[in-house]
Amino acid sequence: MGGELHSFPRQPPDRETHLRKINRRFAGVSRRVDRRRERRWYLRNWKLIAAVLAFAGICGWSIAETDVRSVSGGVRHVLAAPNCSMTRLVGLAPALRGQPGYWRSNDADHDGIACEPWPR
Repeated sequence: MGGELHSFPRQPPDRETHLRKINRRFAGVSRRVDRRRERRWYLRNWKLIAAVLAFAGICGWSIAETDVRSVSGGVRHVLAAPNCSMTRLVGLAPALRGQPGYWRSNDADHDGIACEPWPR
């Protein structure tokens, strides 16, 4: 027989170069697998993502539309709850029913005016 019976794979001139080529191929496959996994996650959770984005948008809009005076009025209303001296201290006395600073517990004669300067 005039030739070799078995042909062995030729050894690359540089083993490091060969290993780098193999690593690049594996890296490409790994990137494709990772992209598929991410795409599947987004497809599975798109409703949750949409709900979170909608909630964030509504919160941002409501914060932008909130008047600072109404927030401070709400805080003053809560601070006026304990008694009439506290209501006077935050500057909400006398308070009519439905206004900030009115608490039923501070309306002694139940006439709709809390913390009035003199009883009627």
